[in-house]
Amino acid sequence: MKSSASRSATLHRRKSPSFSKRLVLWAKEPFVGRFGRYIGIALESHRLSVAIYTPTGPRWVSAALVLDSVEAHAWASYGFRRA
Repeated sequence: MKSSASRSATLHRRKSPSFSKRLVLWAKEPFVGRFGRYIGIALESHRLSVAIYTPTGPRWVSAALVLDSVEAHAWASYGFRRA
């Protein structure tokens, strides 16, 4: 049986945002949208984000702000690969 301290640490890890998993997929081909070149997507805690290319590195933005359903389907056909 686990001690109460051990159970408490386990519960803290489950609720702590620093322990949430982030799945990142990079586009095989960039998609040019209204906000620039979209180069990847990330799913974390049921939130989908899009990586927009910038010279200093990707800028992550909520997918709902930058993609409509037609653009999302078109970009999905390009293909993605895991980070």
